Amino acid sequence: MNLDEVSALKLVFDLNRTLVFPPPVNIPIHVYEELRPKTRVTMRRLVRYFVSREANQIQITSGLVISRVTDILLKGASVHEKLNYCNLSSRINAIIKRRGART
Repeated sequence: MNLDEVSALKLVFDLNRTLVFPPPVNIPIHVYEELRPKTRVTMRRLVRYFVSREANQIQITSGLVISRVTDILLKGASVHEKLNYCNLSSRINAIIKRRGART
């Protein structure tokens, strides 16, 4: 894992926290269509997805770097910020269940 990449990606979110909190896309069907999940979606998986979208914008593709920054962001997130992601993941999981995918 490249610590320079972790620092660079973390700086992006430090400068503009609204890239990830609250969720940039709060319409569950849009997130579902982008992710196409086969199994249950968790809060962490959603945050990681939005972090990876921003990471790709600055040519960071390492899964380890993306996971590390995701963990840092979640550790510093407020209860309300986490609750937004929990609610979104619940709504996406309801879509998965309706469409008959495994949960």
